[in-house]
Parts: sequence; C-alpha cells; structure tokens
Amino acid sequence: MIKKRLLPTSLARRFNFLMVLFSVLGVLLVAILSYYEHIIEARSDARSIAVDRSLTILDAMETAASRESISRFIFSIAAQRSVESIALVDAGGRVMLASKRRWQNADVSVLDDVIDEQWLAKPAGEELSVYWDERKTQAVVVAPIEPVNPASSVIRSLQGGRLMFALDARSHIASATREALFDAFWASSILVVMMLLVSRALHRQVARPLNKLCEQAHNPDNTSVSNERVPVGQVRELKALAVAISELAEARAALGTEKQRLKDIADSIPGAVYEYRHHPVGDDEFLYFSDGIQQLVDLDAETIRSEDPARIGASVWSLIVPADHEKLEQATQAANYPWPSEWQAEYRVQVSDGIRWIWGHAMPVADDQPGQLFRGVMLDITDRKELEQRLQQAATHDPLTGALNRAGIEPHLESSLAGAQRRSQPMSIVLLDIDYFKNVNDSFGHALGDSVLVQLVNTLKRRLRKADSLARWGGEEFLVLLPDTDPKGAFQLADALRQAVEQATFEHRQSLTISLGTATANAGDSLKSLVRRADDNLYAAKHAGRNQVMGLIEKPESMES
Repeated sequence: MIKKRLLPTSLARRFNFLMVLFSVLGVLLVAILSYYEHIIEARSDARSIAVDRSLTILDAMETAASRESISRFIFSIAAQRSVESIALVDAGGRVMLASKRRWQNADVSVLDDVIDEQWLAKPAGEELSVYWDERKTQAVVVAPIEPVNPASSVIRSLQGGRLMFALDARSHIASATREALFDAFWASSILVVMMLLVSRALHRQVARPLNKLCEQAHNPDNTSVSNERVPVGQVRELKALAVAISELAEARAALGTEKQRLKDIADSIPGAVYEYRHHPVGDDEFLYFSDGIQQLVDLDAETIRSEDPARIGASVWSLIVPADHEKLEQATQAANYPWPSEWQAEYRVQVSDGIRWIWGHAMPVADDQPGQLFRGVMLDITDRKELEQRLQQAATHDPLTGALNRAGIEPHLESSLAGAQRRSQPMSIVLLDIDYFKNVNDSFGHALGDSVLVQLVNTLKRRLRKADSLARWGGEEFLVLLPDTDPKGAFQLADALRQAVEQATFEHRQSLTISLGTATANAGDSLKSLVRRADDNLYAAKHAGRNQVMGLIEKPESMES
C-alpha cells in the first residue's frame, strides 16, 4: 500500500506549502478577530441605544399629564427603527401601557412572543439592568419605575413596577458583519502580500540553498549533484554547511569507490569471503558473504537475491553433510575457548552434482560488539581431497586386485589385536596361498595370471563376512582378518574359502586350489608372532598335500588377564 504524504518531498516545495498554510491560517485568524471585534462593538451599541431609549421613556413619565399622552409617546418611540417592544408593567405583573394595544391590561406573559420569558420573569431591581438575548438577537432593558412626582395617576399606579424594553439588534449585527468582512479583506490582502514578499525572500535566501544541500546529503553518490557547489548567498552558516556537505559527498564517493574495489577483490578470490559472529549465549550469525558463495555451495538463486547473510548462512548449514556437524561445532568451541584463536575445518556439502569438500578458515577480530567476530574464507578443496583419496588408495590397496595391501591391512591388524586382548575376545587370521600358481604364469602368461588373481579376490570377497578384511600379503599370498572369531570359526571359514575357490571356474579353464593356515590370537601375542603361526600352518598345509586348511589343532592360551 502506498502511503500518501502530507508534504511534498522537495524542501523548497515543502517550504512554499508551509508559507501558503501559514498565510491561510493568518487570513482566517484576521477574519475571526475582525468579526468578533465588530460583533462585540455592535452588541455594545445596541445595549447603549436600548438604555438611552429606556431612560427617555422614564423621564417622559415624570411629566406626562395623562394616560393618552404617555401612550402616544410610547407609540412614537416604538415606531423608531429596531424597537421590538415597550411595556410598562405594574407591581402585580399586569401590563398597563405597551407599544401594542393588545398587550394592555394583560398579564406580562403576553409578551413572551417578543421577549424571552427569562427576562419577563426578572424582578425590577433598584437600578436599570440591560441583558443580551443571543437567541433573538436583541438587547433587553428591565428598569424599575419609581416616579418622584408624577403628574398622572396612571404613572402613580405604576409605582414599584418595571419598564420592559426590547431592541431588535439584527440590523446592527448585520452591519457589523459587513464591516468585519470588509476590514478582514483588506487586512488579509495586506497579510498575503507581506507573506508573499517574505516567502520570496526566504525561498531565495534559505529554502533553495537548503534544498540543494538536502539533495547533496541524500544523494552523495550522484555525480551531477555532488560535483556542483551550492549557491548559498550571504548566509554564512549555510556556506559552512554547504562546504561540509560537499566534503562529505566527496568522502562518501571515495568510500564507495574503495568499497567497490574491496568487493571486487573479495569476489575474485576462488571461493567465498565471509564474516561471522559467535555468541556465547544465543544463535550465531553470519554478517557477510561474498558473491563467490553461490558457486561454492551451489545455492539457489532466490536465496542469493535476498542478499540476507543470515538466510545464506542457514542455507549453507543445511547443505553440510550431517555427519560433519559435530566436527564443525567442536572446531567452533576450540576457536573460542578459553580465548579466541584461529578457526579451521574441512567438511562436506551436498550439492546437485554430488559431494563437495570445503576448507574453512577464519581469524578472530576485535570489535566493540557483543560476541566474537571472525573473518575468513571458504575454499573448494574437492580436487585436493580426491587426490588425497587416490594417493591413500594407492598407498593402502593393491593396484591389481583392489584388495588391501600389507601397508593397508597392518593398522587394522594392530588395532584388532589390541582390542581383542583388551576385551578378552577371540580374533583370528587366515593366510592362504595359490597352489602351483607359478605353473599358471609359465603356461598362460603373466597377463592371465593377473586375471586369475583378480578372479580369486572376487571369489573370496563373496564368501567373506562384512566385518572381515582381505589383503594381498605378497605375490600370490593373501591374508584374511577375522574379528570376533575363535579357532573353530576360523577353520570353518577358511575351509569354506577353500571350497569356493575349488568350485570356481577361472579364465584359464582349469581348476585352482589354495592352501590355508589359521591362527588365533593369544594373550601375549604380537602381530608378528600371530602372523608367524598362521604362516607356519600355511606351510604345514602345503607340505601335507595342498588344497587344505591347517590350524584347528592349535590350542590358544586364554587372553583373560
């Protein structure tokens, strides 16, 4: 939803808007003040006229000789402009004389259509009272009748009564309103002209320079704005402000150039540059990633477009192989406790084309924010890890058969022997050798002999258990590691291997047999002594006629300490 703004965005237009607003408010204020001044004056004039007419009537009553003479005088006064009503009321509330004959000799309430009942109910005081009736727009006078030496008996009968006089002030108010509007028009015209002159001067001397300064402050990177000096006239403070903002714009432009240069450098690094903050309590947070993170871990375009380091960091974490999470957490703990230090780890991420190896490295940076800040890089080391794996494969496996070689099997033998002796559990090995293999090489050539070795390994692997390990011990001699296997089990498995080889069909279309020797670890055995016993049993099988297993008669010493 688009929010409407009360003021324009330009400072100059905003200033003009305020000046117009103040002008309108000023005109309204002048009009209101003029109106109330004239209305108050008109009310005062109406009350004064009502009082004067009332006093004139009271004076005439002193000299009136008869009822007819005073009545004619009242009618003459009532005929004057704006006189609403005149009534002489005796002390009993009866109208003795009035400006209308139908009121005479009637109760005072007969006047309620021209005089408000609240004034009719007013008793005559010692002095004349004048009231303003806002609803009927009239001035009402209530005056006591106390003639000193009246000439007429009618006047004497009014002793203690009251004079009720109502003056219609609508014409006075209308005239005052016209005068108020006329005065307000001229005063407002003068005010508007003055405001226009002041606005013009302030716009030229203040608003326009300030607007230019604001443009530079809000758009410091805009060359067309930042390279233009601000015309500030003779206002010294604005000159200083203009210089300061111009220098700020130049500094920000230089900072932007440097920031872009550093970004280009970070993006040119093969991998990703990142910034990360570790919090002892609460969630850790990523603060920055260079653009290289997209290709490094194959992030989706929507995540990259968000430009949210926290979201990118969460996506990277979700791609890390779960088995490596604990390793990364341990590396983070080690880099932060007991004090900040270098952080590095190798871990795997799952990408669209498989597994990718990442090497992360970061150094702690001191700052004044909570938590520990790290800045580092992430590099793709998949090629290196694959090379390491190939080298490891070459160092620990037989290149012909793919089975472990002696260097590859010996660490497993050592650890298995130590574990068996520590837990007092059985552990056995089998040494086997191909019978008359030299004849195969001599008769069919070494190429076919190599093929036979490969077929032999595949045949043995199909018969071995998952926990067993097969290694090429040397030449046509192989060793099988049998964890958790006693002498009888070793003999049975060895004989099963013998039968599998005897029943297999090899490439040279002739039968092939093997001789095997087993050995089970004793409490005091070393790897060398264990292998020697298996080797002795192997040669015993050879001398006994080949294609057989030797070793079941062995009686191992208990490994219980």
